Amino acid sequence: TAPGRVAEQASGAGAAMAGHRAWLDGERGAWERVMTNGVEVASRVDARGVGGGATGGER
Repeated sequence: TAPGRVAEQASGAGAAMAGHRAWLDGERGAWERVMTNGVEVASRVDARGVGGGATGGER
C-alpha cells in the first residue's frame, strides 16, 4: 500500500498546486482590475527605471 499512498500524496499535492496556481491567477486578475491605476503608475516608474538610459538620451 506504500506505493499507492505515495501516488495519493503526489496527486493530492498536484491538485493543491494547481488550485493554488488558479487562486494566484484569480487574485492577480482581481488585484489588477481593482488597482488598475496603481499598476499603471508602477509600470511607468519601472519603465523609467529600466530604460533610464533611453529616457536620459531623449531628454
